[in-house]
Order: sequence, then structure tokens, then C-alpha cells
Amino acid sequence: MSSVSLREKHCAKVPGIVIGILMAIVLGSNLCSATPSMLLHAQSRVSDHPSSEDEYWWDGFGREGISGHSSFRVSCSVIYDGKLIVGGTFTKAGSLDANNIAIWDGSNWSTFGTGCTGHMARVRALAVYNGDLIVAGDFEQIDGNPISTIARWDGAIWHSMGSFSNSIRCLLTYGDDLIAGGTFQAIDNQPRWYIAKWDDSSWSALGEYGLNGMVFCLEEYQGDLIAGGTFRVAYNVAGTREEYIMVEHIARWNGVSWHALGSGLNDDVWGLGVDTDLLFVGGTFTGTLLGEELSHVATWDGHSWLRSGDGVDGRAYAFEKFGGEMYVAGQITGYYGVPFNNIARLDNGEWLPLGTGIVGNRVYDLITFQNNLYVGGWFEYAGGKPSRNIARWDWDPQTGIASVPVPAVRVTLSSFPNPFNPNTAIRFSLSDPCNIRLGIYDVAGQLVRMISNEHYSAGSWDAAWDGADSFGNELPSGIYLCRIEAGGAVKQHKLTLLK
Repeated sequence: MSSVSLREKHCAKVPGIVIGILMAIVLGSNLCSATPSMLLHAQSRVSDHPSSEDEYWWDGFGREGISGHSSFRVSCSVIYDGKLIVGGTFTKAGSLDANNIAIWDGSNWSTFGTGCTGHMARVRALAVYNGDLIVAGDFEQIDGNPISTIARWDGAIWHSMGSFSNSIRCLLTYGDDLIAGGTFQAIDNQPRWYIAKWDDSSWSALGEYGLNGMVFCLEEYQGDLIAGGTFRVAYNVAGTREEYIMVEHIARWNGVSWHALGSGLNDDVWGLGVDTDLLFVGGTFTGTLLGEELSHVATWDGHSWLRSGDGVDGRAYAFEKFGGEMYVAGQITGYYGVPFNNIARLDNGEWLPLGTGIVGNRVYDLITFQNNLYVGGWFEYAGGKPSRNIARWDWDPQTGIASVPVPAVRVTLSSFPNPFNPNTAIRFSLSDPCNIRLGIYDVAGQLVRMISNEHYSAGSWDAAWDGADSFGNELPSGIYLCRIEAGGAVKQHKLTLLK
């Protein structure tokens, strides 16, 4: 049978609570054995937002949102002329007819005439270049003009920008050039392999030809262009010392030549983002590089690859720095038992959910507009509220304070030792008296032991856990999570039971 002991420290005693606290802390503090230094830097996930984070999801888009047919979705967005432009595969924006492109001013939808049309038409990428709106995708006409694949809007009329052999998947303004990446291998019958630059008059290659596989995402990092995709080789100018180099799914262009980022990654890259000195990368890659275990998300610091939290499970398509935090989205779920639906934020080095998140197929796009985070993709609900294919997360990035008051209760959680076998000591503290719910979960997110659901006084508490479940059965070696919900604050702590 399991045994859990608890003693109250530096706080007023609460009758009949000792056993409950003990259990509460066990469940709330999945702790594993650690050295004193490990304890000081204990890995924990803390939410400074209320557990009812679904309150931050706006309910204004509703079931209309962006719609049209069975595979309708929002794939991309950009801010142009003070408005949010969204593109994808759809025929309705709110109640308006809108073929694959629409305009949102923060309150109402409007359209670009008849939009982008043609067989299997869709908009895949948007950008602003030299003050003009650039629209790219699979279309044959735009507002009735016979322009395919890519078009430029100067505020009055649409212009053609060349003939591509296949799709454009991403666009980026880089210095004086517009960069296009995708599945094409030629532009205007000239070899342009999967990536090219536009100088306001014509398209040219980056290097001799470009890359040897599809480009899904582009970003600027420390003055260089970063490309991610399925490619493995980059082609520099013929006759140079490095005429072609192995880059493995991600490459850096410094304006003159291509370079690798370390040894690259072992599978496709689908999303890129930047936060100060770190490049965030998302995709289908896994494995270990230079001792760092990578799982679908990683960071590059300019010299080496680093893990990003515990990673995510699934494909990450988009990143956005918002309200002082980095957000990731895609077709992702939680890792190590921390559940989230298709979107998460990085807090103190750990990926955390945004309430119940985005329920549906996936998220393709994130963008900050009018001090809110907008989310585009292929989904039905955001935070439990109908929000078809477009959603808004309400948060004030100027103050870092949510539109809903943050919890007053401050929670700390630590353990020693960690890893442990089979006993570990858990310390838990509250700044204010409140109701607490404490539980221990396995890596699949299943509750293995409910410890307490009671009221506790402010102060510090010590507990012990012997590594058993609610029925007294000894648990196997592995990772466990302790989750505490206290006065609207949520904290999770990773424990390693090592036998």
C-alpha cells in the first residue's frame, strides 16, 4: 500500500486537512529525485493565467467565421493598409461571398471583388512588398483579371508577377527583395528550384539554382534568410568552393551563398519563428543533436541546436511572439502528458495550453493584429466556443495582463530527490488560502492518483509520495506529472520514477 505523510510548516493549522494536504501535494507535485542544484532549477510548468483560460478566446466569429465547403480553411494572413488580410480555401467570410481571400478590419468583413478563382483555387501565401499586397496560390483569376499563381495589388489594380511552373507556399520580404518558396522548379521558363527572389522587376535564383526540394516556410534571422522544407541540398554558384552543400531540411542564405545550420534536422521543417536571439523551428523531425533531445520543435541560437521545452507531439506549422511569449500552433498535442489542442505558449521554458485550445483538424497561421492574437486554420471551436477556421485570443501584449484578472494566488512547487525510487519529498506553498485540486498523471495525461480537492491555508507544506497509484499499486519507472490547481493558478511538475 502507498503511504503519504504530510506536515504543515509556517502556516496556521487547518483541522482535518493534514491527510488531505499530503495527498494533495503528492498528486499536485509529481516529484522525482534530484540533487540540490536540480531542486533549485526544478522543471515546472506554471500558468499565470486562470485555469478558465477559455475566457480569453473571443466568441465573435461564431459558426459563420470562414466557411464554404468541406475542406475550407484559413492558410495565411498579413496586415495591409491597417487591415487583416486572410487567405485560404473558402467561399464565405461571415455572411459575405468571398473567394479564398477576405479583409477583416477588427469588426467587419469585406472582400476583394470576386476574389481568387479557378479550378481548385486557393490562396497559400500573403506578403506586403514595397507597399503593395502580394497574393500567391493556386488560382487562375483574381477579381476577374486573368492572373495566375501570384499577383500584386497596388491599391487600385492587380498586376501579374510572372509564370510559375507550380505552387508558391510561402512569401517573405527580405531586404529589398521579395522571396518566394514552394513546389515550383521554373519561373518564366527559367530554372528556379523551389525558391527565388523578386527585385521589383524580375525573378532570379538564390545561388546557382536554389534548393533540391520543396520550401514550406521562410524567416529572417540575424540578418540572414532562413528556409525550411523537404530539401536536403543547397546549390551555390557553379565553380565556387561549395558548389553544393548538404543542409538537411533547413538552410541559411546570407545574401551571397547558402550555408547549413549545424548538421540540419532529420525530417521536414514546416514552420519558423524568431524571438530575440533564438530561431524557433517546427516540423516532423525528432531525435538527438549534440545531446539535445528534439521533438517536433527546436531552437537555434546561432551556433547550435537546443530543445524547446519538452517539445510537442505532432506537426508545428506556425510561431508568433505575442504578449512577451512565444506561441506555437499546428496539428499538435501535448507532450509528457500536458494536454493542449493545436496551440500552446512557451512559459518559463515549457509549452503550456491555452485553455481547451483549438478543436478541429489543425492550425496553419498565427498573427498579431490590433493587440490580439489571431489564429487561422481548419477547425470548429476555440476555447469551447464556435469559431470556424478563424479565432482570436484576447491578451494585452502592452502590459502582459489578460483581459480577465490574473489569479492572486502564487504557487510554488519543488521536490527532492528527482529522479527518485520509490520515495520523494514534495514541497508546496500558497500565498493565500484557497481551494486546491491536486493530482498525479502519467505521460498520456491519465490521472493515476487524486490527492485532494479541499481548502488550504496560506503557507508551506511538505509531503512524501511512495510512487504508488490510488489503489496502492506500485507504479513502473517513467515520467509522471504532478498538477496543482490553486485559486485559479495552475502548476505542473515533471517527476522521474527510476527503479
